[in-house]
Amino acid sequence: MASTNARPALPTDDITLIPEPTSVTLFHEKICLPIAGTIGYVGPKTNDGSQAESMLAYEVAESIEERTALRWDCTQGDGWNAFIRLIVDDSLSARTYTVHIERSADPTVTVRGADTEALRYGVQTLRQIIRQCAPTLPCLHIEDKPAFTVRSYSLDVTRGRVPTMRWLKHWADKLSLYKYNQLQLYVEHSFAFDELSETWRGVSPLKPTDIQEFDDYCRRRGIELVPLALDLRPPLHEPTHTYHARIGRIPWRRRTPLQFHRTPGASYPQYNHARSIRILHTHHR
Repeated sequence: MASTNARPALPTDDITLIPEPTSVTLFHEKICLPIAGTIGYVGPKTNDGSQAESMLAYEVAESIEERTALRWDCTQGDGWNAFIRLIVDDSLSARTYTVHIERSADPTVTVRGADTEALRYGVQTLRQIIRQCAPTLPCLHIEDKPAFTVRSYSLDVTRGRVPTMRWLKHWADKLSLYKYNQLQLYVEHSFAFDELSETWRGVSPLKPTDIQEFDDYCRRRGIELVPLALDLRPPLHEPTHTYHARIGRIPWRRRTPLQFHRTPGASYPQYNHARSIRILHTHHR
């Protein structure tokens, strides 16, 4: 999360952190992860649906298991002797996080964040280190803060096969790891809009329940899901949709390969406005 005027090189060629932190101090020694360890979360219970008090520790444990096949416990509160501790520390400046790994420290690994969101960024930095270095970790101190409040990724799911929920969740996991906090999901025929079955018939479209499930999944990973659709534009794969012909978007009969579109406007208020409202209601159920 380096700013544009400060992009220091990481003091080791063995680790790549995305985005690069603004400050990294390497202590030139390493620690070894124990066979049985604990990850403790110390901070307030969230009420925004993200379940950060359990999700952050779970993500670290998952990365350790993927790299080492070791299964660690996750706890909440400061009453546990945790090897890795995740702490919400409001004494830090806004959006700042730190990652500290030191052999003689107690706990050995500490991630601090000014709030839950900042702590999440620190956790993703630690996960990137674990995924590249475990079962040993380099001793270091990292201090960083986002250069941008919103790091958004735009994903168009209309140019090919409609993705499965499993694939979308895998993509959200990757975006969370690299500290994106917004996903703009562009849909046309890949979403089952009411009264537009001609556009999505036969393509296994995403349903409203799928979007709701994916929204919850993204929220738990600190990502805001923003579905996008151009409701007055004919879908690319079905340009002869009868609705678009009715409002003048396309001719009733497409007789030639070349086709000129007319922009729908105030001449067709009975179709444009009513349909747009219906689509918005469908999209935000």
